[in-house]
Formats: sequence, C-alpha cells, structure tokens
Amino acid sequence: KMLIQIGPRLLTVNALKPYPSWQVFRAQIEMAWETIQGIIEIRGIQRIGLRYINRIELREKGPVELKDYFEFYPFIGSRLPQNTVSFIVGSQFSYEADRDRCRVQLTPAPGSGGDNPSFILDIDYFLSRPLAIEVSDALHWVEEAHTRVEDVFEGCIKNRLRELFEEVQ
Repeated sequence: KMLIQIGPRLLTVNALKPYPSWQVFRAQIEMAWETIQGIIEIRGIQRIGLRYINRIELREKGPVELKDYFEFYPFIGSRLPQNTVSFIVGSQFSYEADRDRCRVQLTPAPGSGGDNPSFILDIDYFLSRPLAIEVSDALHWVEEAHTRVEDVFEGCIKNRLRELFEEVQ
C-alpha cells in the first residue's frame, strides 16, 4: 500500500489505507530520498511538501452540525439560506517567515450523499519559496512539516470528532 513515483524533477511517496505509522512512512521517505540522491546529483529543491488527505466519516445519520465536530468549517450567516448542499472552505497559513505555507481545505467527500456524512480535510504543507532550504536539510524539513500538519489537524477538529477515531498503534 506504499507507492513511490519518480520522474523528471519529481519524487513522490504515497501511502494508502491501511495507513502506516509516521515512523514507517518517514522511513519510506528517507529510503526514497537517499536512493535518488545515490543515483543523481540534486542541486536544489524547487518544491517539497507533505500532504495528508483525510477522509472523515461520521457515524451519525443525516445532516450534522459541522461546528459540533470541527473548529474549521464554513460560517453561513443567518441572512443566507441554511440548506447548504455543498461547500468548500479553505485557508493558507504562513510559517517560517513565509518560507513555508500550509493550505487547509474542508469539503464534503465525493459520494458522501448516503446516510453517514463524510468529509475531506486536506492539509498540504509546502515550501513556498523555491530553493529556500538546502538539499541536506530536506529530511529535517519533512519532520518539521509533519509536526506542523499534526498541529493543524488537531486545531481543525473538536473532541467529539477525536472520540470517533481509533487510535493508530
């Protein structure tokens, strides 16, 4: 369930369900990075990112109040229709004197029109200034990015949603 893609100016490491722990995923990233460095000379990093696309399925039937589960959700004023069919809410946050950015988006999950509502919480942490980190710092950057993504994820959800998750060992 791990996939490594290599192309011109591209190295991507993907993990699919069942998701591994961060330690296992990080080891795969390190292995791929060290392998590619052993094959070609990398002179600079134009873009590097760590992205988590979280599908969150609620156990409740029918419509739910997003504010009960999320700290990050669309606000719809009282003068607007309240029968929302779909939405997309997003923000970008700046880190490290704008060297890095974190894009966060929340949308209903495709095909989630059934009984149990589900949502996509997409968190993409990336280098916003090309060549702003040294090649030798790439793995350290990935570790920092993971910490930031975890913090953003935790900041987006409420305890009621945390209780639905099964602890990953």
